Amino acid sequence: MGISLSYAANGMYKEAIGHAERGVKRSPDVNFLRGMLGAVYVMAGERESALAILEELNQRSQKMYVAPVLFAWIYAGLDERANAFEWLDKACAERSCVLGLGIRFPLYERLSSDPRFGQCLAQLGLS
Repeated sequence: MGISLSYAANGMYKEAIGHAERGVKRSPDVNFLRGMLGAVYVMAGERESALAILEELNQRSQKMYVAPVLFAWIYAGLDERANAFEWLDKACAERSCVLGLGIRFPLYERLSSDPRFGQCLAQLGLS
């Protein structure tokens, strides 16, 4: 899925979406891949598709664990800061390993100037 993010970060949205969609199709039960697809959609400006992924993740969270950071990525990309920080706070409280791996995630750029982002990093020992 890193390939999808690389494509999206370089403006190659068609390739990013295609790669991410193939990942979800091949492993439909993997929430992480679905969250990455939502992140790629939002980076590509496909708001409605990203919102649909959020809804899927919400439904899945009623039956199984869905990492809070997946919601944070999508909300950050949608520039919904309050929701993004609500989910980031949950991810920090869980000490989510995914959060640490993706700290340079392009969608976090929208949040990085907010002191709450720095507090989250400090809490995880990543600042």
